[in-house]
Amino acid sequence: MIEMYGTAKIYNKTAYETYGSWNECLVKCYSNEMCMLVYQAVEREDCWLFRFGNVTAVKKASNGDKVAFKRTLNTTTFPSNPEPPLFGALSDTTIFNGIFCAVTADQKMIEMYGTAKIYNKTAYETYGSWNECLVKCYSNEMCMLVYQAVEREDCWLFRFGNVTAVKKASNGDKVAFKRTLNTTTCPSNPDPPLFGALSDTTSWTTGQTGFIYTLTADSNSSWTFSYTTFTCPIGSQPFARGNNGVCMQILRFPASASGNHAQASELCKQGNATSLTGPASEAELEWILNTVRTTQKSVSVWFDGESLYEPKEFVMEDSSHNGVDFYGMKAPNPDDEQIHACLYLCESPRASGGVCLVKPTVE
Repeated sequence: MIEMYGTAKIYNKTAYETYGSWNECLVKCYSNEMCMLVYQAVEREDCWLFRFGNVTAVKKASNGDKVAFKRTLNTTTFPSNPEPPLFGALSDTTIFNGIFCAVTADQKMIEMYGTAKIYNKTAYETYGSWNECLVKCYSNEMCMLVYQAVEREDCWLFRFGNVTAVKKASNGDKVAFKRTLNTTTCPSNPDPPLFGALSDTTSWTTGQTGFIYTLTADSNSSWTFSYTTFTCPIGSQPFARGNNGVCMQILRFPASASGNHAQASELCKQGNATSLTGPASEAELEWILNTVRTTQKSVSVWFDGESLYEPKEFVMEDSSHNGVDFYGMKAPNPDDEQIHACLYLCESPRASGGVCLVKPTVE
């Protein structure tokens, strides 16, 4: 996918497909053989996907609207010519056959020599070609790895939990790891798939279930996968904090009453709940805000944190959220200079409940 500034000018106004984000469009287009172009107008949050025959002209721009052309490039690096999408050519013809180059989406397939060593021998999926495996894995959320033995024409696709060790090689068998890299170019470190890191953790959620896997390099030129699957009770939301899965839930005081921090702490020890907590990421803070705002006119809930011994030195019930970094506070807050001050997210002076940590079921 070749991303640049530009505007779709002539197209079938009834035939494009709409998706919620630029990256979603890129992934959908990349994995759909009939997709030609992705387009997003600067004034819109959603983006449009055009299939074969539904767009006929694109106008180049220097800023604002953006487009991504799907091109077939027989190269492992970005072309040196600075004129995308044709890179100096006057025209280009594409036949629908094979894998397409993607350099814009965060999700990438990292291809290298290697052998799947420890895996579930009854759980892999078989496809006819290497390129078909790459496309299938890229577009499937649960896929971890693609593998092809040198003596075989077909290739194997491994989903979450079905492969645990890969051995590095210098030729012969090949593998492709699916990684999330926040970069538009291949990392400069020459040691794939971790590019110099010792390990990398990836997570996502589907409904009430969270999935976490960690890819780790060992001293024997091998990589190992470790997996965690956890499920949260209805009413709570799964999040990954490093290698651990947690569930968060907003619990209310009864009968729309308000309560203090100690009462919120007790509330968060009932049922499956274990303690007060606070947001450990921007995603968690956004979920808290959105959840409270859909059920009450103003946000007012207790967070984990009380200054037991020193002003503004907060003791936490839950150590897994690493303090107040993502509490969303701006100076001069917290502004209480007394001990026994407590933290809350507030748009009104009456706290209606607490942000609670709920025990997940871990598989």
